[in-house]
Amino acid sequence: RNPRNIHLQTIAACPCCDKQYYAMFICSKHEQVRSLVDQAFDAVVTIDCSGTICTVNDACTELFGYSEKEMVGQNISLICGGGHAENHSRYIQHYLETGEKKIIGIKREALGKKRCGTEFPCELGIQEISDVSSGKRYFSGFIRDLTLIKKQEAELEERQILMQGMINASFDPMVEIDEAGIIKLVNDATCNLFCYKKEELLGSNISLLCGDGHAEKHAEYMKKYIDTGVKHIIGRKRQVKAKRKDGTEVEIELGVQEVVLGSGKKSFCGYMRDLTQQKADKRALRKTQQLMHGKFFGLSSGSGEESQE
Repeated sequence: RNPRNIHLQTIAACPCCDKQYYAMFICSKHEQVRSLVDQAFDAVVTIDCSGTICTVNDACTELFGYSEKEMVGQNISLICGGGHAENHSRYIQHYLETGEKKIIGIKREALGKKRCGTEFPCELGIQEISDVSSGKRYFSGFIRDLTLIKKQEAELEERQILMQGMINASFDPMVEIDEAGIIKLVNDATCNLFCYKKEELLGSNISLLCGDGHAEKHAEYMKKYIDTGVKHIIGRKRQVKAKRKDGTEVEIELGVQEVVLGSGKKSFCGYMRDLTQQKADKRALRKTQQLMHGKFFGLSSGSGEESQE
């Protein structure tokens, strides 16, 4: 009896040529299970307590580049990567002696090794299987190739780094908040203007930066817009006061844009411009104009429009 439950029975030799013939009987239940496993998209491999490979499915042979004949009977270290090949037998022995489950029943990321020697990231889940009739213990490993997923994650991370770099390159402060008003993203200009560290702003409510008594009302503004859809400030620029970390207020120009995410949730991006210098320049220009006007028409520099300013 072999691991595939194939039974061979000797029958009478041929009276003409004396050749020996055998009758083959295959367990139909085993073959049905085998057929189901072979249809699985993920690689499945079964080993015994010594780490010897007993069965592999089609996805496993395709993933690792071996034939079934080349894998069955070999030690599982054949396909172990990340320097674990020489330690695998010790891992199994430790579990059999102590019963301590470090990887049994748990999914984890590991490195697999293909026939060509290249290693690749995979998700590995191991389950123990006991054969009641023989009392033998086996371990089935379910392996999912993470190569494409890891590549996509790396590309996404690279794009996020690029996006953050572009945002940080902006001279004007930029803030992103969610529907609850929680700050999700800020750039360096925001930190510089409000004198906060990035870690202090991320996860905080945007009311932290609201000045002129609007802090306690901001949540109400957000809820009203989400409930009604009426845009009072979305898509428009307006001048408001914002509050720095030390409590001082600064005049800014604020523009808010709404972004609908793929999940259907809404995000709001605020673009700010510090008007401090612009206001100072206007005051200086008015003063210069008044002085020039006074020289020509005899008006004092402290009268008229300047006194009103």
